[in-house]
Amino acid sequence: MSLRRQLTLSLVTILLLFAVNIGTHFWGSYARDQSMQAYRDSVDAAQLSTEVEQLLEDQRQQILILATLRDTTEDRLDDEELAQSEEAITLINNKIRTLGSLSHSVTELNFELLRESSSRLLKRWLQFYRNYNDPEVEMDMNDPLLFLEVSQRLKELEQRQAFIAEQRKIIIDRTIELTDRITVIAFFASIFLTATLGYFLVSYTNRSFKRLKKGTERIGSGDLNYRIDDIDDTGELGDLADAFNEMSDKLRNAIYDVRKARDAADEANAAKSVFLAN
Repeated sequence: MSLRRQLTLSLVTILLLFAVNIGTHFWGSYARDQSMQAYRDSVDAAQLSTEVEQLLEDQRQQILILATLRDTTEDRLDDEELAQSEEAITLINNKIRTLGSLSHSVTELNFELLRESSSRLLKRWLQFYRNYNDPEVEMDMNDPLLFLEVSQRLKELEQRQAFIAEQRKIIIDRTIELTDRITVIAFFASIFLTATLGYFLVSYTNRSFKRLKKGTERIGSGDLNYRIDDIDDTGELGDLADAFNEMSDKLRNAIYDVRKARDAADEANAAKSVFLAN
């Protein structure tokens, strides 16, 4: 393999290692971001579940008080109080919908159960407020079964979300550990491979130039029969060795022709001297 190809292969290999290192870094960052976002969603969902639970409890206490007042007094709710009560029901309903947007596939079933039971409860509470001022409508708001069902569904969802948050935390820790390990391994592998390739390239180049130097010294000293044949290179160094060998052949042939011409001239001079002597 030629020196140029070796250098090109070494450069490509080093670039590939750096690309793997960079790709691992970006993959790790992306995985951490995704896991962190899922973890935040789980934490936000858990906090929102607690908030919804508190709102439901407050609303139930208010309804129980109003139901008692309705049965014992003739007080009625004005339009502003009714509007505020409906806004409170709407707020709870919106927060439950937001809770659904933060849910994952593993909590989808828990949320659907919560949504169904909470929908019935909120609808019943809304009817209570809308019919509060109508004394002909009888409403029993002391039955806690539906409220307890919603509370149970909400607690199950909250526990499930807390479990997911803990699992996400474990995944984040493992992802960080894995990406850090891969990054360190790729970094040291890059250093090792770069040093190894550099060592072999320098050794190969030194050996080749030493052989070229030896060949030029032998040819320069007059050993025109010497050949530089021990260079394992099909590129620039091999071409340079072939050029030295070709130059040696041409010099040897030229010297041979000069000697032959000199011998012929000596023979001609000798013949001329014999002729003149005769």
